[in-house]
Amino acid sequence: MQTQCTRRNDAIAHLLDNESMSLREHLTKLCIGMNAREPDMLSFALFSVWQGVAFNAWTGAELPSPDALMKLIERLLNAYQPGEQTLT
Repeated sequence: MQTQCTRRNDAIAHLLDNESMSLREHLTKLCIGMNAREPDMLSFALFSVWQGVAFNAWTGAELPSPDALMKLIERLLNAYQPGEQTLT
């Protein structure tokens, strides 16, 4: 049983790694397409938000409300718009 679970976890970890890379690439392309300042940093920040929500959902922890997520994402997008803004 333990061997089967270990194999399954390895397969799931591999799948998540591949999906994570695809998501990061997609987010980076979107950030480049919107002419974001530092598109790699913005895509990493957006990916980190996704990871946090996915981890909380997987562990059964409390999830942020949709409104809270939208506000967080809006702040990230505004912070990385072209121009002289800086993160605060």
